[in-house]
Amino acid sequence: MIRIGILSFAHHHGEAYISTLHGIEGVELLGVADDDPMRGQTIAAQNKTQYFHTYEDLLEAKPEGVII
Repeated sequence: MIRIGILSFAHHHGEAYISTLHGIEGVELLGVADDDPMRGQTIAAQNKTQYFHTYEDLLEAKPEGVII
């Protein structure tokens, strides 16, 4: 399983990335981080994934890749 994190949802194409990741076998959305806590928590809840308070926190969870 390849774990991917998403850093920032300042632009709305981040939601499309989540949809694409869900359609790829062997890929798991590790979580999301955003500098706007309300936005990040909302997106995480909608996608049943973890919200990380900082980008560094997400990177410490050791994803195999990130989308920025």
